Amino acid sequence: ELGKEMVYFPTDPRASRMLLASLDMESREDTPSMVSKTIVGDILTVAASLQVKNLFHQPRTERQWRMYDDAMADILDRSGDHMTMLHLVDLVDHSGKILSDEECRERFVNRTALQRTLDVRNQLARFLGRRFGGGADWFGSARREIVGSRTFDSDERSEAVRRCVCAG
Repeated sequence: ELGKEMVYFPTDPRASRMLLASLDMESREDTPSMVSKTIVGDILTVAASLQVKNLFHQPRTERQWRMYDDAMADILDRSGDHMTMLHLVDLVDHSGKILSDEECRERFVNRTALQRTLDVRNQLARFLGRRFGGGADWFGSARREIVGSRTFDSDERSEAVRRCVCAG
């Protein structure tokens, strides 16, 4: 049954399974309400960023490593790279525009890869919307308010994302 559904996805099987897990988590009664409202958008972002190579530039010198640590302070998540990529895209979502060339350089972000991630995410969202319905709030203002609120539990979010990633 699961394999029959995954065959229609325009992604590798691991990303397909992650997306299906997020749709399942969104609809389950035991999922915390804040997480259920954001999980599909979060996994769409993670799946899209995994389809793109090298979202971040690697520092080469000791000076660049110090600058990198400072630049990553507000988006780095110790729970893993998936959450760090998610925080980067949240930053873009909250500002309503892609980071400038200068901002990308300061944050060691590959701007082309970031734009590609956003494009792939939108394509995947359109696919899920056509295939399963919904999708109106996956990236809308309601999601931005939830993710930006003080009551949002980032640990619950991180755990939900990790569960979906591990499902894949």
